[in-house]
Amino acid sequence: MKIIRTILAVASAPVVYGILGAGLSSALLAIFPHLMNEQGGTYHLGVTLAVEAIQFLAVVLTGYISARIAGREEFLHCLAVVFVMLAIAIPTQVSFWQSMLPWHHFVFFMFCIIGPIWGTYLQQQRS
Repeated sequence: MKIIRTILAVASAPVVYGILGAGLSSALLAIFPHLMNEQGGTYHLGVTLAVEAIQFLAVVLTGYISARIAGREEFLHCLAVVFVMLAIAIPTQVSFWQSMLPWHHFVFFMFCIIGPIWGTYLQQQRS
């Protein structure tokens, strides 16, 4: 049972982010089609900051949910979540490098590290 919880805890992170972070960011960009570029991103500062806020909240939630599912050794699971998120984020962000402001990608990489840690911390404080 422990191994199943571990797998679910770590696998939940990209699923949660994919549904909430990527989904809500795409929905936000769709609201402002006139601000989107050909690659599907934006160079508009306000929209980029809104995307950053959505993504940060989603990544924090990945840590929270992962820790909740794990039920034990939350920070060890959090470390695995950070590695999984970065393993997905780095090639994805590189492939879309020209679609957003350059600093957006570095901020997102930081979110992939800080967000799960903060989410795990919040879940532990709740317990």
